[in-house]
Amino acid sequence: MQEDLAGAAPAARLWAVDAVRGLAVLVMLAANTRFDLGLFHCLPPVQAGPWWWLARATACLFLLVAGVSLALSRRRAAAQAQGFAHYRRRGLRLLAWAILVSLATRLALGDLYVRFGALHLIGLGVILCYPLLGRTRAPLFAALAAGGLGPWLGGQEVAGPWLLPLGVRYPGFASVDYQPILPWLAPMLAGLAAGNLVAARAPGLLQPGPAPFWGRPLAWLGRHSLVIYLGHQPALLGLFLLAGVLDPGSLPRPLAP
Repeated sequence: MQEDLAGAAPAARLWAVDAVRGLAVLVMLAANTRFDLGLFHCLPPVQAGPWWWLARATACLFLLVAGVSLALSRRRAAAQAQGFAHYRRRGLRLLAWAILVSLATRLALGDLYVRFGALHLIGLGVILCYPLLGRTRAPLFAALAAGGLGPWLGGQEVAGPWLLPLGVRYPGFASVDYQPILPWLAPMLAGLAAGNLVAARAPGLLQPGPAPFWGRPLAWLGRHSLVIYLGHQPALLGLFLLAGVLDPGSLPRPLAP
């Protein structure tokens, strides 16, 4: 796969951005391993504490880098005369992968399946953030609004699932990955503001180049973050089963067909 969450071909990428994303991938793998062991009753479940905060900090880092990458892609898109249709295609492509994640987790995890997770958010965010490309103050104000409104919406409840993407839950809602637009779009908007600022004030920092020797492993992980995101949970489950630390009977019961 030639594109990841940033949507850029390898020759046009900034290795430092990829390396930060690669670091987030490593932390995600560690946090999700611990979460899964709790979900499958191998360890106490993660409900609070350092692992809980680490998972959320990692999600924020992913979204921040996604926003930076979106801002930095503007110059390349402008040079190739690509407008909103380009970003719409990118967003819809990510949303298509997100729907597959929802379907797969519904079959595997039953009612804990991913209704609106990180990939749903980034795919929709690519489309929603398009009007803010090239602007510095507007995405920052939008980030503050999203971050402030999100906790209030998170305390509301409605009878059905239709407002879940906005952060409004229904009684009894549970999911292994839930990152609604409010407040989780805030880190992506903040990254967009930062990337727009760098592109406007210090464009010389945006020259693609090869990663130094010490940064190549992280940059490689960052370039393949989408593939790793899509495949890491099945791989972890297989490793748990092979290692004998997981009893197949402890898996959540799937939904009836």
